[in-house]
Amino acid sequence: MGGLFSITSRAIGTILTAAIYNGDRQQIVDNLYPAMFDDASTDLTAFRVTVTPGTVGSESLPTSLLGEIQRMRFVIKAIGAAIDSTVAQWYQVPANAFANGLHAARPAAVAGSFYISTNTKMLSVGTGAGVWYELPFAAGTKMVFNQASAPVGWTRDVDVDDVTLIVTAAGTGGATGGSWSMTGITAADHTHGMSSHTHTLAGGAAGYAYVHNVGFDGSGQMQSGTAGGGTGAYNYTGGPSTANTGTASATTMTSDGTWRPAYQYVLKATKD
Repeated sequence: MGGLFSITSRAIGTILTAAIYNGDRQQIVDNLYPAMFDDASTDLTAFRVTVTPGTVGSESLPTSLLGEIQRMRFVIKAIGAAIDSTVAQWYQVPANAFANGLHAARPAAVAGSFYISTNTKMLSVGTGAGVWYELPFAAGTKMVFNQASAPVGWTRDVDVDDVTLIVTAAGTGGATGGSWSMTGITAADHTHGMSSHTHTLAGGAAGYAYVHNVGFDGSGQMQSGTAGGGTGAYNYTGGPSTANTGTASATTMTSDGTWRPAYQYVLKATKD
């Protein structure tokens, strides 16, 4: 029957007064709540019936409360099957569907399962390969962090240290190069090619100009001299040296441990 309550039976010949009439009707009204309605499943077969509600634009509308319930069952079953492919009934709970706890305490991953890490606030999704796929970063993702230590769920990389970063549009990301560290830079003895030139220093202690000329005469001799007031001219002529021929020479860079530009430490870490 539709209602899980009984109505009052009246004997033949009972005079139907207003109080009796109104009381009987009020009894029905008082029992119109879900707990007093009959169920929608007369047996297990009826309990498992689902009806597709259709799709947007081609909906299948119910004509009774029973039809409404059967369409909701259909949607519940579809959600369960999407999480766990073994789900066959709308009331079946997906295996390991949702769990939460510390990140390090995650159970073995099951395809379609979800795990919320209470300390990292990250969502992990079990894959068909039996591993966790973490949102929003997949395992193995590398990032630079401006903080003292790697975040929970990340492992600090120690393969590089005291290096600079180069942003590349065409090179291979993660590749390394160069051999100079950032720990101070000095230059060892080396030579530079030099052409004829002039140095001028104005406003000396005695208020005169000082000019230093370096050049080469027609025979390749280097000539150096000064011109200006006070001390007179000084001239030097000498033979050329290999340092003045303009030949390039190698430069060796060494570190003295003291030179540092303004900096801020960062670290590189890999998602577990």
